Amino acid sequence: VEPDSTVKVNVFWRNLKSSPGSAATPAIIFESADGTPLAKQGDVSPHGWNLALIGNGTMYENCLLYPMTTQYPTLQACDVMEAEYHFIVPKGAVQARLAFIFKGNPISVQLVDFKVEKVSAPPAAKPLANCPTLKHEGEILTDSELDKILESSDALVTKLKTDGDLVSMYVNGKMTVPTIYKTSPYRKDKSFDMMQTFHKAGFNIFTIEFSLGLAHYRGAPCEIWQGHKQYDIGALRESIRQALKRSPESMIMLECIVSPYRGWGKENPDEVFQHEDGRKGLYKGVRTRNLSNDAPVEAAKGIQGEFWYPSYYSEKYNAEVAEAIHDLFLKLESIPEGKRIIGVYLNGGTDGQWLDLFDTSYVKGVQLAADYSPAALKAFRGYLKDKYGNDIVKLRAAWKDDSVKSFDEVTVPLVNEMWRKDKNFHSMYGSCKTSDYCEFLGYGNAMRHIKWCKAVKEATGSRMLTGGYAPHAGVYGYPILSRQSTKWLLESKYVDFFAIVPGYLREYYDPIILPVYNGSLLLHNKLLVNELDLRNPEVPHWGKWASDFWRRTHNAETYRNEVEKFAAYSIALGGTFHAYDMESGWFNTPSAIDAWKKACEIARQASPGRLDDKRIAVAASERFWDFQSFARQRLFVYSVREFPQYAFTRSGVKCDNYLLSDVLDNKAFEAPKVLMFADACTMTPAQADSIREKFGNSGRVLVWFWAPGIFAPGDEKNLSKISGFKLERSAQADGKPIFANMQDDPLLIGVKGFLFPWIPGYGMEFGSAWKVADPEAKILANYFETDIPAMAVKRHKDFTEIYIGQPGSLTPQLVKNIAMSAGITPICDTDDIMGYGGNILYLAALSSGVKTINLPEGSGSVECLTGQNLIQSGAVATVYVAVGDTMVLRLNQKPEESKSNLLKAW
Repeated sequence: VEPDSTVKVNVFWRNLKSSPGSAATPAIIFESADGTPLAKQGDVSPHGWNLALIGNGTMYENCLLYPMTTQYPTLQACDVMEAEYHFIVPKGAVQARLAFIFKGNPISVQLVDFKVEKVSAPPAAKPLANCPTLKHEGEILTDSELDKILESSDALVTKLKTDGDLVSMYVNGKMTVPTIYKTSPYRKDKSFDMMQTFHKAGFNIFTIEFSLGLAHYRGAPCEIWQGHKQYDIGALRESIRQALKRSPESMIMLECIVSPYRGWGKENPDEVFQHEDGRKGLYKGVRTRNLSNDAPVEAAKGIQGEFWYPSYYSEKYNAEVAEAIHDLFLKLESIPEGKRIIGVYLNGGTDGQWLDLFDTSYVKGVQLAADYSPAALKAFRGYLKDKYGNDIVKLRAAWKDDSVKSFDEVTVPLVNEMWRKDKNFHSMYGSCKTSDYCEFLGYGNAMRHIKWCKAVKEATGSRMLTGGYAPHAGVYGYPILSRQSTKWLLESKYVDFFAIVPGYLREYYDPIILPVYNGSLLLHNKLLVNELDLRNPEVPHWGKWASDFWRRTHNAETYRNEVEKFAAYSIALGGTFHAYDMESGWFNTPSAIDAWKKACEIARQASPGRLDDKRIAVAASERFWDFQSFARQRLFVYSVREFPQYAFTRSGVKCDNYLLSDVLDNKAFEAPKVLMFADACTMTPAQADSIREKFGNSGRVLVWFWAPGIFAPGDEKNLSKISGFKLERSAQADGKPIFANMQDDPLLIGVKGFLFPWIPGYGMEFGSAWKVADPEAKILANYFETDIPAMAVKRHKDFTEIYIGQPGSLTPQLVKNIAMSAGITPICDTDDIMGYGGNILYLAALSSGVKTINLPEGSGSVECLTGQNLIQSGAVATVYVAVGDTMVLRLNQKPEESKSNLLKAW
């Protein structure tokens, strides 16, 4: 190689044998003439790629490696992986070597081929071309024809009802499976010519997006709200008519992007989002693009321009928006077109999803930070007064801080109070100002959303569904401050549905991870809407989806498999999906339409299943985020919340996620055979006693992770009292993962090595450690490279308890073993990605072969919805599934089960 030149590297390999928690990543090592590895240009780290941060493996020292982390299956043989990278050769390099980084548990790799070639430069990004346009199929109604239909139509009244393990939608009393097509906010097709095509494919609900005030996106109606009690619904009404003229049978969901009317920020400067230094947020499109005290010149109507964005926590703004929304929906109720509207997404803010109002990719030098506006400060102080009963003594006791003299002296935490490199957590064994501030942010987000949903309900007589994106942590997601709004939203009668964005792992071997408490949604009669903005390889995109490498390793077949998997997954969690055409035209190809047709068919095949006890309930508190310091972008919280999800998706055991408060206090919660407390960090010893009293019976298994009670009032004794194991602090084990090498217990059959469910690219964080020092417990595993007990079991007369000393330390086989110890039979003994719910069972094959499916109790005949040949023998089905393929089964109830349910209904 030559310094400063560009080389293109392609590596092809096959994972011959691997296990969960293992990874192999190809890499390049650039060397000088004497064989010395060279660092990346501009790399400030003297050690280069730090393997200690990304999982233990066969290499422990720091090496100067250039990993090729972008990798996809080849189309010719999808069990062969390919990585492609363009490297700028560092100065001083004369040669390069191919290397593999091995991490975690054992894996064997066959190197199939590799190519290195000199190229003139890395490929330039290609501009986004126009997507193909689909023409309207069938006749377009005239205005008079549409008026006649609307005149004779009844207004649609929409309700939700939890049936078993599925939330069902009823329209005018008739059960209707919601299949939603979310149209692009950048709508180039202003005539909705795609509607009839996608309606015929199976979608029955279409969104129409508009900005309440100033334009967020280009191409959609905006400035409906033009000042106090001033509205113009003309453009919005025309959009609804254009849609209905093309598909009068379809139902309409509005997507209201909440934004201020023209000049609102200038009229109310103290109500605008502010950074720590007092500069106000200049917002454009979907991001805060800059900070300035100079008021922006707002763009002409319909143009994306800069404006001062109101604080999320401004009581004045939120009240005025609620009034505007109420007035708007009263007007919509008064026009014939309003009869076809069944609900509204109330979206807005950063990314249209109410993420934090700042973005480090645009605002240089601004890290994840707070809202320092006078409006937000006033709201924070008001929240504290309510929480502590206007008693400053109670606040001082909770914060362990006698310096706070009054509520009016409390300030918003500064950036350096939240970003603490000297500690992982803001506080332990109790609250502090920062943790209460983070809790307030979630509360404020929830109250804003509830207020606006209530306005819609009151204007429409509660006939419409209300919801949208909510910035809640669930059990997965990247760190933002305002992560804990779910509890208040679930308890509100005004909020009906949650739109949730899954993780962006989209290959056949990737499990779908969705940050949602799906079990709690069922308990509270709320509909999950899984966002499927799945990228069709036949049309142009941006980002990694625009690269030649991605496009040539994906085709119509891989897309169909992805769509089927995501649709089945959504139903298995008890909800539905919306296909999000983010850029307008992404799905406008015949093969993509066929894939979505299959997804809608799967949705229509779904019916409520039984929510029996042969499953795992995973409980987590939202409040972990409140205590987590933000010293790094990727936080320890990922290990706590995210890692278990990867184990569950490959375990073959039905797992549902619940808010900790629902497990503790909701009378409707029925405990299954296994209860896992992935995050019991805010649980008190008294609450743990209640758990054992209610659920320590019937052969149940209770599983405790890491440090239960570490953020609850009390002290270090919390951990032992809550977990039921005598635990002692063990600093020698801090940061060390758990390693299982003892095979003399049923829980460890087939489990050996690191208890990693996967190896994330951003690194693995493990925290402070406690050892099991309990003579009544059986030790199962130690912290890595120590003899310090990290995992143990206690088998009581009526139930079993397990303690696992580092968060997220599970493997699919360990989940299976825990389930089987409670009398649950996994649906399959492989590590394929699988799940079931709402009578839909899916399996995404990680290897080719015959899969033996143990059908859930109550299953009668089985139908394969994806074309594979299936053989059923009683409660067992066998089916050959090729690697990379998705298989979806419909589970029909046994005749006696159906008869019993019919009698119950009567």
